[in-house]
Amino acid sequence: MLRSLHISNFAIIKDIEMELGDGVTVFTGETGSGKSILVDALSLLAGKRGSIDLIRSGEDFFCVEGIFSINKSIVSLLSEFEVNDDNEDIIISRKMNKSGKSTCTVNGFFCSVKKLEEIGKKLFRFHEQFDNTDLLNSDFCKRIIDNFSVEIKVAWNEYSKIYSDWKTTKSKIEKLNKEEQEYQRKLDVLLWETQQIEDARICLEEDSKIAQKLSVLQNYERIQDGLQTVSNILSEENGIQDKLSVAEKEIARISKYDKDLDSTASELESIKFSIEEIINNIGNHLSLLDFSENELDELNQRDEVLKNLMRKFGPSLEDVLNYYEKALKEIDEIQKMFFDKESLLELLKKQNDVLSEKSKILYKLREKEGKKFCDLLVNSLKDMSIKAASMELRMILSQEPTAIGVDSMEFYFSANEGEPLKPMKDIASGGELSRISLAIEIITSNLWGKNTMIFDEIDTGISGKVAVEVASKLKMLSKNTQVLCITHLPQTASIADAHYRIEKFVENGRTLSVLKKLSHEEHLQDIAFMISGSDSSKSALDSAKEIEKVIKNSERRV
Repeated sequence: MLRSLHISNFAIIKDIEMELGDGVTVFTGETGSGKSILVDALSLLAGKRGSIDLIRSGEDFFCVEGIFSINKSIVSLLSEFEVNDDNEDIIISRKMNKSGKSTCTVNGFFCSVKKLEEIGKKLFRFHEQFDNTDLLNSDFCKRIIDNFSVEIKVAWNEYSKIYSDWKTTKSKIEKLNKEEQEYQRKLDVLLWETQQIEDARICLEEDSKIAQKLSVLQNYERIQDGLQTVSNILSEENGIQDKLSVAEKEIARISKYDKDLDSTASELESIKFSIEEIINNIGNHLSLLDFSENELDELNQRDEVLKNLMRKFGPSLEDVLNYYEKALKEIDEIQKMFFDKESLLELLKKQNDVLSEKSKILYKLREKEGKKFCDLLVNSLKDMSIKAASMELRMILSQEPTAIGVDSMEFYFSANEGEPLKPMKDIASGGELSRISLAIEIITSNLWGKNTMIFDEIDTGISGKVAVEVASKLKMLSKNTQVLCITHLPQTASIADAHYRIEKFVENGRTLSVLKKLSHEEHLQDIAFMISGSDSSKSALDSAKEIEKVIKNSERRV
């Protein structure tokens, strides 16, 4: 509920402040006095975007601030937007300067206009004579019916949850279908690559061993000739071995005379033994050295296999084996994904079956609650002189799951006996739409929480008995919610729990719009002025009192 409102430097308003309470607050005044400006200011608190054109001429900025009593339906939203300071009130402030810089705060916290719009939906509902956007919106029909009873709320929540799961499953399958061809191609490549590696039966360091063997076989003659040459040099007659033997004997002979030569004799003996060992090793190596053309071919083939794998997946055999392990994991993941698709298809079928059943249950409940709602609405409209009103909820049950459980869901209406029912959006009469809108608000006022309803001249185009009935309905609505009415009708003004008159005057060459709270006597005078154009004639005042009396009697009947 809006408890107080402060507006400064806004259009022709210099500065006004008001306290508001429960029930009906009425705003009256001559055309152009600034009543619509009041609605513009309130709409800013509900998240509408501001404009520098709204800054009062000669001023640097405008400011609109409202204080609201908090209601349960908004607490979680305030916490979600991080603008809840645990107070019992909500303070919303909108400011804009001449450069176009706008600030929006909720409870002192900066808040985006988009978030404020969401908060505003929990605080305000606006109704104007030629603006019945909500009423003509197909989603509005669903919101009304699906909140009309606890039973249907539960059914809708169940359907909505399963539909959300179904949609997620369907999206996963569609994604898999879209990527399946690419994944299949990748799987085929990975399977072929891993088969190549498996067939190769790789051993670590095998490549270096093969390289060594190939080096020997490819250079067999060079190695053989070289070893033979070395062997000849070492062991031929009068060669190194023979000369070392002579040297050994000679050093042994002279060491008898010089003991310092003993170590030299030992070293020479050691060299002689080393040469003999080398000659033996070369001999053994030559005896083992063998050349096989088949072995060379096999090693060349094996070497090419390994080099080919290392070119693709290397550069080393260790890298090839690491790639193999990684590829196996990818294969497993892709195959699991294909398996998951089969599981998802089974899950989708089950979800589809459940949704089909739930949508039928929801359809029947909507049908039942829709009839109750339409009956209540028609009775309310008859009270407002649409005597031949008839209305029904029409739905088309979908063959496939939909977000709302049906293909379409719409109110059909006729105001005249014998005329076919037509979609609500095709109703041309603004007066009829306004009364339908008011009737809906009365019936559903307990569904939306205790917020503030703003009616901007929705009573335009009606008079007499219809005006009395509309005023009575507005008064009834105020029992569940705060009602703010801008009106030119004496019947609507007469239901006021608080009555403000908006007046426009010129001061120091500047036009000002001011707000005055009326006493009961001034309230009657204002109604009298609406009736006759005079607020002082006895007949006009008597008429004003009579209207109040008629309204009260009408309220009792309602």
